[in-house]
Amino acid sequence: MKGKNCHVRLRETEKKRLLEITKKGNHPACQIIRVNILLR
Repeated sequence: MKGKNCHVRLRETEKKRLLEITKKGNHPACQIIRVNILLR
């Protein structure tokens, strides 16, 4: 089953928060994977 493409628009503050999550690495791996998907 392929995933559907869904366009997400992030505010600058949301994007900064997501980038902090990926840089720190203190979060669970599944959460970091979801963050990376959102940032794409």
